[in-house]
Amino acid sequence: MFENIILILLLFVLGISFAAITLTHWDWMPVILLLILWYIPRQTATGGLLENYLILRWITVFIIPLIIFVQFTRVTLKSRSLKLSNIALPLGIFIVLSVCSGILNNVTPYELFGSLILYIRYPLLFIVFINMDIPQNVVKIFFRLFLFLVAIQIPECIYRYVALGITWDHISWTMGPWGTFDLGVYMTYAVVLIVALNLIKGVKWSHFALLALFFVVALLGEIKAFVFFAPVASVFTIYAVLRQKRLPNQKPLKHVLTVLLPVFFLILIYFASTLWTKVYYGSGDTVVSVLQDIPAILKDPLSFFEIGGMADSTRRLSGVAVVWNYLKRDGYTLMFGLGPGSTLAGNFPGAIPGRTSDISIPYLSQIGAMLADVGIVGLSLFFWILLRLLRMIVKANRLIEDLDIRILSAGLMGMWVYYALLGPFYYLVWRQDAPNYIFYFFMAVVYKGLHNKHPEVKE
Repeated sequence: MFENIILILLLFVLGISFAAITLTHWDWMPVILLLILWYIPRQTATGGLLENYLILRWITVFIIPLIIFVQFTRVTLKSRSLKLSNIALPLGIFIVLSVCSGILNNVTPYELFGSLILYIRYPLLFIVFINMDIPQNVVKIFFRLFLFLVAIQIPECIYRYVALGITWDHISWTMGPWGTFDLGVYMTYAVVLIVALNLIKGVKWSHFALLALFFVVALLGEIKAFVFFAPVASVFTIYAVLRQKRLPNQKPLKHVLTVLLPVFFLILIYFASTLWTKVYYGSGDTVVSVLQDIPAILKDPLSFFEIGGMADSTRRLSGVAVVWNYLKRDGYTLMFGLGPGSTLAGNFPGAIPGRTSDISIPYLSQIGAMLADVGIVGLSLFFWILLRLLRMIVKANRLIEDLDIRILSAGLMGMWVYYALLGPFYYLVWRQDAPNYIFYFFMAVVYKGLHNKHPEVKE
């Protein structure tokens, strides 16, 4: 009882402090929100400090609407026009489609709102950010704080493994139980930003040691997605840098690093996959089996989504196949889904079991979840949003000359590949805080950098 009272008082003080600081220093809101989202939601997992306060897992469901209201009020009082960006149209259609699917499937308002807000809160926050006058020093502090928060996970995770024998999802105490998902995402984002930083501003060999330590943490925490996804995302970041204009003051090692970095990552993958079975006797077989399946998958990509056989080597991919085979029995359901909230069971306090609870799904990835909720049409609309963001990244990468923004635009190319193409088949990336907040904040910075310098660019 005493601990609960202390936690409630602490959360109350944090809430009042957040409100006071953000209202008086609004420009610093993104930095403060980063610290809140980094630690609080994951501590609500079973065994975490806040496990009795499940509502805090979805703290952004309440904070982001408040931020939207405050920023809209500020724009109105200053008599400024509201910028909506090129994602407004597909986002609006996605909202309408979701509401219609919910009504036609007799979804309760609680399920409908709860599911919809999970998908749209960060695109809406992106619109808030592009309407804010975020000072350059705040962006730099945000960037450095993000990399610092990732870097300090290295000594903590290594200590807990070596001294305490703790591994897997509990490798980080500060990230909370099952925090390896967040950590894997953050490390992937950090990798692409570090790669872009070295290619554009010059090599710091200490960064290579940092990248290698990320792989060590991934090995100790069994973060398989990072080991395979981070190198792929980095290749796209390298490609984005090569597409940028060559500036006179750039360091001459860019083309050398484009060869060295992929080789470096291949070596790390080799050692990580080799050591895996020595650290994890059971799950190591999964890594080996996936590597062995790659040649067959390249010959027959559709086998990735078949139930049984190859898809069984990873439950996260076979889950998509189960959902697809369930929905395709009815054309209407396949097109528009079972309604928002169909995969919501257990995500909100008091939520009823989702409509897919009677399906034996090995693992629900984001593609499978959105297919079940809003069908092919809804999934296509969300990808429309993502493709418009990609178009924005490509334009910024080609036109912007400011080195700091160029680092972000090149890094965002790798982030986008993870966020839109790699992660959705493995995680619930569009519903969780970790993959979204950093991605959309940097997207907003690049958007403003592009349109401030090139207002003639059409969206």
